[in-house]
Amino acid sequence: MGTVANALNMLYILSSGRTYKIRELAEKLEVSPKSVRVYREALDGAGIYVMEKRGKYGGYYLPKDFQNTLLGLDLNEEEKMALELVEGEMRSSRHVEAKHISSLLTKLQRTEEKKHHLESPPLDQSTHIVGGARPNIDAEKEREKLVRIIRAKRERRKVSLLYRPLSGTEIQRTLHVYNTYTYRGEIYMVAFCELRQEIRDFKLRRAHHIELLDEVFEMDEQFSISDYMKNCIGVFKGEAIKLRLKIWEPLAQVVRETVYTDNQNIEEIPEEQAILYTATLRGRQEIVAWILSMGSKVKVIDPAGLREEIAEESRNILASYQEPSA
Repeated sequence: MGTVANALNMLYILSSGRTYKIRELAEKLEVSPKSVRVYREALDGAGIYVMEKRGKYGGYYLPKDFQNTLLGLDLNEEEKMALELVEGEMRSSRHVEAKHISSLLTKLQRTEEKKHHLESPPLDQSTHIVGGARPNIDAEKEREKLVRIIRAKRERRKVSLLYRPLSGTEIQRTLHVYNTYTYRGEIYMVAFCELRQEIRDFKLRRAHHIELLDEVFEMDEQFSISDYMKNCIGVFKGEAIKLRLKIWEPLAQVVRETVYTDNQNIEEIPEEQAILYTATLRGRQEIVAWILSMGSKVKVIDPAGLREEIAEESRNILASYQEPSA
């Protein structure tokens, strides 16, 4: 049988609640211990995390909340629709896990068919899509890297890799991966960098030659991903900026429809067909880019330093469009 079939059979075996040694699973599946590890990584990549207990009586097992549930699924229409929406978004945005989510949705559909002795219509592959730009990546290669990173995070193992930042040359890094997240279709790692001795964000596509080390790390118990990302408008962090903007229609309506941070406040100025937007945000580079994207429909009230920075950049943009004097 192929990898998918064997991975599912291994999942079915583990759903009993027992802890199985790799050797036991290899014998039951009639494969090598190395193949069992491959199936585990495949399941991890699909979001089904097979846990490992170390020691004499250790082995692979499933979390209690996952045991004995595969054949007992009873999805209602709202849950099915939610899965189809997620699958459509991931597929159209070329997410690294899109192929596997589509496969999982098809398998869930078949499970429902067998359970209720009915035949469902074919999966609608155009239920919901994501428009706009998407990352220019090799999804399979990025997924292979993501599986390694997730494994390192789960096992608290240090990671050695080559990383190329936007500015600068490729540098060897040793990271302690704390979390991963997706922003505008790109996957990022939040990790402690031994070279810089601080927690930073690393774009997965810029990481190469990822190797899991035998050395483990202790995570900073004070670290909170929600605190780390709090009030960030995007990837960049930095000091908080108390922002006051006057924004005119039609972009005022776009801002009304968006939550950039939980602390934002919008005050209507009907006589000017505008709003006064106030918020405390982090990520100066992306704040500047966001304001510039609104062109003449926005004016920075505070802080003064940011207002001057926007004005200077606007003058530079204007100068780049002016024809040189004869």
